[in-house]
Amino acid sequence: MTVVHELVHAMQFSRKGVVERVVRDTRDRLGIERQSRRDAREHLHLLQQEEREARGCHYLANQIVPAAVA
Repeated sequence: MTVVHELVHAMQFSRKGVVERVVRDTRDRLGIERQSRRDAREHLHLLQQEEREARGCHYLANQIVPAAVA
């Protein structure tokens, strides 16, 4: 199940603007360069949405390898 979950995250990184958004947030968290509050809120919202999408694929993982979900 973890493999499917992480593969979804890998696919999400191929979406337009995701890498730049994650880098911007990481630079902010490390104190290198501040991001706007709007950008921070947008990143958090999209991050939560992406995590829900990845968790939604657990059903798929169960269909591929039923014993892996136990």
